[in-house]
Amino acid sequence: MHGVPGEGDFPVDIYANGAIVEALAGVTFGTVTEAPLELPAGDYTIDIVAADAEAPAEGEGLLTLDATLAACDSVTAVAHLTAAGEPALTAFVNNVDPIAAGEARLTVRHA
Repeated sequence: MHGVPGEGDFPVDIYANGAIVEALAGVTFGTVTEAPLELPAGDYTIDIVAADAEAPAEGEGLLTLDATLAACDSVTAVAHLTAAGEPALTAFVNNVDPIAAGEARLTVRHA
């Protein structure tokens, strides 16, 4: 989710381990992906840069997140502003535990 406001809806490109993620190129403020991005388990460095900017050296984006994803993990990455108004990139682990029939789960994140 891209939740950092900026000029012209602040379009950004997102890189994983130094390679652009084509499905996440040019995303703008307020964008929430329609479907989860599936990645193999492993270690990732996620970099966010201004759209069409030169590819960053790994770990040197405007925002950077290091994450280890295990098989079957479900994680939401959110670019947002901190309480102090500074941009941040935070990973939230999604609860995908089974729930009882007739029950539902709602997750709300205020970031």
